[in-house]
Amino acid sequence: MPEPSICQSWREVLSPLAKGLFHKAISESGTAALEPDRGNVSKTVCSHCLQKIAAVSGCEKSSSAAMVECLRGKTEEEILQITQKMEDIFFISTCVDGVFFPKSPRELLSEKSINAVPYIVGVNNCEFGWGLPMSTIALVIKVRDHSQTSTFLSPLDAGNPVFFYEFQHRPSSVEGLVPEFVKADHGAEIAFVFGKPFLLGSAAGFLKCSEPEQSDSNGLANGELTFPSVISRNPNGEGLVHWPQYDLEEKYLGIDLEQKAAEKLKEHR
Repeated sequence: MPEPSICQSWREVLSPLAKGLFHKAISESGTAALEPDRGNVSKTVCSHCLQKIAAVSGCEKSSSAAMVECLRGKTEEEILQITQKMEDIFFISTCVDGVFFPKSPRELLSEKSINAVPYIVGVNNCEFGWGLPMSTIALVIKVRDHSQTSTFLSPLDAGNPVFFYEFQHRPSSVEGLVPEFVKADHGAEIAFVFGKPFLLGSAAGFLKCSEPEQSDSNGLANGELTFPSVISRNPNGEGLVHWPQYDLEEKYLGIDLEQKAAEKLKEHR
């Protein structure tokens, strides 16, 4: 699943209850072991959060099902207002309830008590560049490259086949919108994953591709990272640049208009 907010659903793959339900997993720019706020929370804390959501939204709190049904009936504006009122809430945190998660995802990974499935994980070469405050940019850059790779790669040693990538392509659609030093920012790969090069006419809109991006000769259009291709192969297929499995040599695939296998991403850092 793409991006950290969505890839948190990859936690379902980690749960012992999901054995046999999933056969492959994808995490883009984030993993289920990320702890961006305060990490894993207990069932008691989750219950407290549920009560707070109920109070702010005015929804029934007798059960999760009743609350979900109520929230689904809210308008976009109402959801926005509810979100703005939610302070001190756990962001993308895992509830270790003792059932779905008997232990934290990080502990399950360490014990190799997860579902053994092939795993694709990767980062972009300019993650969250648009979210960096200019007043502290020098300090942030010092830790940015280390934090993004170490955080995303830390869960990889779980004994399953892993394929790592770095998305390096600067989308032509951002020309004139972001500084020239910004290459593949956070989320830049999503449109390509879901077939951006194949959108035609008005359907392309803001996401209209350049001719090089649409060419069958490059991996962006011929399936190096397109969603159907990724989930249907191993991830190596006929006519594609060999994607080495991630191992002690830290091999990965650099994805741009031309793909290239390499190793030890950001070793110089």
